[in-house]
Amino acid sequence: MLAILLAQIPMPGTAQNDGLGIWTSAGVEKGLGKGLDLGIEAEYRLQGSRTDSRSISADVSKRLWRSQDKSFSGRIGAAYKFTNLYAPAETTYQGDVEDGIADGLDPEYYRENGLKYNYIYPYWRNRHRFSVQLSAKKELGRFTVSLKERYQFTWSDSIQVDRDKYRVMWDDDAQDFVIGLKSSDTKTKDIQRKHMLRTSFQLSYNIRSCKLDPFCGIDIFNNAADSLSLDKMRLTGGVEWKITKQQSLEAAYIWQDKASDDEASGSAISLSYKYSF
Repeated sequence: MLAILLAQIPMPGTAQNDGLGIWTSAGVEKGLGKGLDLGIEAEYRLQGSRTDSRSISADVSKRLWRSQDKSFSGRIGAAYKFTNLYAPAETTYQGDVEDGIADGLDPEYYRENGLKYNYIYPYWRNRHRFSVQLSAKKELGRFTVSLKERYQFTWSDSIQVDRDKYRVMWDDDAQDFVIGLKSSDTKTKDIQRKHMLRTSFQLSYNIRSCKLDPFCGIDIFNNAADSLSLDKMRLTGGVEWKITKQQSLEAAYIWQDKASDDEASGSAISLSYKYSF
């Protein structure tokens, strides 16, 4: 199933990709009775060789229904996630508008032709995400099919970042115009708001007399503020290891087709530990 999904989605060549991502998390889940569950999770992500984000989240969910044979059930839930997100250095080059030179050319072109650019230093930014979701799960023999519909509202705080401005200036020693540091200041990154509808489908298989259960899934992210236009898609394939009745470890390969403001495109390895009691 995962191979079929991969074959149908084009691999873009221009998306941001900073190397293999490593996503790790550890969480606890407590059953409070009558189908009510409470969970807390901490997450740490690497992108290539650098720390990409650190987050902590809390969620609560309630079972809405369950069939007599317990093979079909549905839940409703809500969650909050706080993330400290790393933003790498950013260089903005500006073309010569009068001559019709566009932005986005090779950086050496701007330097050689005396065109200005700005450099923004790396910074950390706080992000808050609130979500509500409906989910359903159905057991079909040893297969389990699950579907989740989640609405996410993400708020990124405004922040002051350090910026250097490089401009064309006269150099007395070189007796020529050169690119040089004109000034250093701060720039305000405004508050960012994002409304997203996320659809998650997963298929897992319970292998008889085995603690390893393979699974695969797809997540579709639609921009709720832009007529539900497609934002990105994510494919996942991995295994869940039931260490004990209360402990489980999940390892998965993740592929994402497009970069967003908080995640790079391309591949990531996910490792997740959960303790339930």
